[in-house]
Amino acid sequence: MNQILKIFLVGTLISFMGSLPLGTMNVAATHIAVQDGQFAALIFSAGAVLIEIAYVRIALVAMNWITRQYKLFRLFEWLTVLLLFGLAAGSFLAAIRKSGLG
Repeated sequence: MNQILKIFLVGTLISFMGSLPLGTMNVAATHIAVQDGQFAALIFSAGAVLIEIAYVRIALVAMNWITRQYKLFRLFEWLTVLLLFGLAAGSFLAAIRKSGLG
């Protein structure tokens, strides 16, 4: 199977699975369909898709740029490590305070 077609199909499947649970956009599209008809809901959905396309494109360009900036990427890695250690320490401190040991 062509590599690009395989990537497209996997992306489509993941997107479909992500849109199944009720979310704000799904509820809004359903509400519009009930109130104003299917065509209005289709126009709303097309607008939402266009915004998602732009958002994904910006995210991909930004990630491509960040991965080429080796020093910035390393800085983000260390900031992530520090953030995770801070969250872990905060969780332990909250648990100790709640248990009455501290």
